[in-house]
Amino acid sequence: YTLKPTREPGTSELQRVYQRLQRRFSSVTLHVSAYDALPQSRELAAEFVTQLDAAFQDDLPENAYRGSDRTPVRRIDGPPPGEEATPTP
Repeated sequence: YTLKPTREPGTSELQRVYQRLQRRFSSVTLHVSAYDALPQSRELAAEFVTQLDAAFQDDLPENAYRGSDRTPVRRIDGPPPGEEATPTP
């Protein structure tokens, strides 16, 4: 989640672009890892992330948004590179 600063009165569009490029906005990163390749585990992890996001919505200010302008966010399915998926009993 990134907290975008509110636009100050009298700020030109050029000033706004400059500020966005020069300052990093405050942010919070939530990282959930689920390396188990079983479909059930992925479904549980997806449900957990959905519930976690819903819980955060009540406490985030209006200027917060999910994502980041500077760091790409991506979802990785499956085991880490070089490791094979092993089902757990």
